Amino acid sequence: MIFYNTEGGRFAIIHNMKTRTAAVLSACVAIASVAVAKTPDEIRADVVRQIRIKTNAELSAYVSVATNVVSVAADGVSVVTNSAGAARFNYKGNDGRFTIYADGATFETKWSSRSADSVHAYRDCVELVGWKEDQADFPGSVTDFLEWEWSRRTVGVKKGGVVAFLEAGGRICAVRVVDVGDRNRGAEADELRIEYRTY
Repeated sequence: MIFYNTEGGRFAIIHNMKTRTAAVLSACVAIASVAVAKTPDEIRADVVRQIRIKTNAELSAYVSVATNVVSVAADGVSVVTNSAGAARFNYKGNDGRFTIYADGATFETKWSSRSADSVHAYRDCVELVGWKEDQADFPGSVTDFLEWEWSRRTVGVKKGGVVAFLEAGGRICAVRVVDVGDRNRGAEADELRIEYRTY
């Protein structure tokens, strides 16, 4: 409501209303800014959360879940159902570790560079690592592993060779090295390609 009839009075009231409105709006903006501002602890928590999300996404590249099913005749009578799969990963990342989930078992394999066409496989994360010289095919039966050597901490596996990992629950995962890439030896990437089957 306008209390002054003179032009000057009207302008004075309008001016005062604009000034007060601007002051109120400025105060609201200031309050909102204070409400949005984060404490150092909140900023740190946000950074840590983003680091965890990023790292979990990167580590997901070091896991393979068996999806294919292979039926193997045992003694010509019963049928044993095993899992099989394939994967490719940077074997120099994640401390050389690559995890395979199959048949309810977890095989945490570990690898390192050996040569342009071979790698080291370790028993550090499993109970035992098995090896048989010139083994290029997946064993036809779990009894074939009795002929393998299981006493080493590490074995060298050439391209095309097969190594086996025994986990604490008694399952065995045979892994064939399909291809090896080593940037220090001219390859485009540090990449290990594998195929695997469980027993």
